[in-house]
Formats: sequence, C-alpha cells, structure tokens
Amino acid sequence: TWTIKSIAPSLDLGSDMLVCDADKYTITAQLSSDATIKWDDNSTNKTRTVSLVPGVNRFSAKATAKDGSVTCGDISDEIIIYNLKATVEDVREFVCKYTDPVHLKGNMVSGDNLQVKGYWTVNGQATIDEPNSPETEANINGTGTVTFTWHLEAEFTDPVTGKKMNCSSTATTNSVTKRQIEIEANEVCT
Repeated sequence: TWTIKSIAPSLDLGSDMLVCDADKYTITAQLSSDATIKWDDNSTNKTRTVSLVPGVNRFSAKATAKDGSVTCGDISDEIIIYNLKATVEDVREFVCKYTDPVHLKGNMVSGDNLQVKGYWTVNGQATIDEPNSPETEANINGTGTVTFTWHLEAEFTDPVTGKKMNCSSTATTNSVTKRQIEIEANEVCT
C-alpha cells in the first residue's frame, strides 16, 4: 500500500493597500508551516519591515515547501503599498517687485485602483496660476511672507474585496518674502 502525500506551499502577503505619510511598514507573510520564505531582498524571516517611498512600493516573496530534503513546490506573491506622502520642492526665499513668479512643484501619486486629487493653497497674499496642477507658478501680491501648501487626497479600492481606503497628506514650502525694492535691470535682489 502506498500513501501519497501532497505538499503544496501556501503564501499570502496580504492585500494591496494605501497608507498615509509612512516611512516604514511591517509585512507579515501568511505561510504554510512546512514552507520557507525568501523575499525579494533575499531575507528569510516571515515578518519584514520595509522602507517606503512616496508613491508605489512593490514587495514580493517566494515560498518553497519541503518534505525532508525533497523540494515539493513553490509559489510567489506580491504586495503593492501605495504611500500617499505629499512632497514639495523648496522655493526661493525672496522675490522683488519686478522678478519672475515663484515656481511651485509638488508630487503626484498614481496606480491601479487609486484615485488621487492634488491642489495648492496659499497662506498670505498670492495668486496661484493653476491650483490643481502639481507644477505651476504663483505671484505674490504686495509685500510680506507667503507659504504654499500642496494637498493630496486619495481613495484606493481593493480589487479583490472592494474595500475602499482613503487618506490625505500635505506638504508646505519654505517661506517666501517679497521685498518692496525697485532694482535696476542688471542688479540682483537679495
């Protein structure tokens, strides 16, 4: 009499997800007891703490089942973590009466099943040319100090469960001060 034993590994890294303003995230793999795991960075622990960048972060692992010294099969899985983290580039600190507008640049995040809206707001007297564009220009009205804030709002729908996740993130530029000086054509405003 022969007994046939079937050993197939199981591996689940979890559903794709949306996180807000995260630098790190811990993934715990659901793994069959007779399997070993190997992550895309070659680590072999069931739990892995990963560093996240703003935007799309992909992590994968492979599980291999063994019966003694015999390899019985393997399976792979991947998780996508969308990190909604607003970022802005610094702007120049001073503008003068006759200088160019202030250039604004924020980031945008995109991905499957992810809807993102971005917009600029201002604290102070300024006009933003295209407030819904990540890259635009602004004119400071009058004199004084102004800051600009880039807002991101996102909704992610898990394609498997249909569950919706929402989050928002903001980032503010350094202060810009407009000086009331008239300069000659070849002078620099400081």
